Amino acid sequence: MKSQPGTLGIVDASVPRSGSIKGQANRVSGPLGMADTASEEHAGLVDTMPIDALTTQIDELQDEEAEPWLHSHSLRLTDRLLVIELDIRVDQQVHSHWILECSDVVEHCFSLGSHDYLSASQDHVVLLDHVDRRADLYFSHSTSDIAKIAGALAIVHEGFMGNWRPMSHYINPSMPLQALLAHPSGQLASGPASLLAAYAEVLEFHGFTTSVLDAGVPKLWDEERGWVDVETDLVAAVFAGGNVGSLSEERGSFVVARHMCARPLTH
Repeated sequence: MKSQPGTLGIVDASVPRSGSIKGQANRVSGPLGMADTASEEHAGLVDTMPIDALTTQIDELQDEEAEPWLHSHSLRLTDRLLVIELDIRVDQQVHSHWILECSDVVEHCFSLGSHDYLSASQDHVVLLDHVDRRADLYFSHSTSDIAKIAGALAIVHEGFMGNWRPMSHYINPSMPLQALLAHPSGQLASGPASLLAAYAEVLEFHGFTTSVLDAGVPKLWDEERGWVDVETDLVAAVFAGGNVGSLSEERGSFVVARHMCARPLTH
């Protein structure tokens, strides 16, 4: 798919790599944050369909050798319902208007503007924070080659998570990573068990002793029920674009929710 102004390239969101979105950015993020920039009413809505209806429309245009891309121009979050209004465009012409509704939202990080690609995935790496068991990684040992080990951890993290989440999201925030590794023992990180297992392999390769302790299932704060287990049947809608593999990329936009559906708009 050809990139358009404000985008950089194409990414397959089914693999743990990063996308980049630049454009008319209006990023709103948080587990349950709020934004209200969408229209209160949408005339001409037709029956709700699964999100596959939207992705299939894009795929069909590609099969016709068109070069479709997406432009999101408003969103609204009320309680745990996130509504995104967007267009499918071919070249600079609007092909169709859509509403994407995501209910039971547990996390979103979204920039309004141009997007090269949309996928709905149940195994994207952004879901790990919500579906993988939590764990804490501890280490013991000392080394004189701290910079090398910190660099090795960064490489493994990028290969595992892409740029969808930074390593600082998981590393013990009490001190810089190299200062932490200089201690004879301590807690290195907290996060998804599968990611911490990859960190542990790096440390063990360099002679460290590690211990990964189970920290239970991910939790979500509910104003009525307090801390509750996160639903496991989650879907990630990933709006991606950009050159794959650069450590300097900005991550793409995504929404993690339990239910998603698409509504085409008629005029």
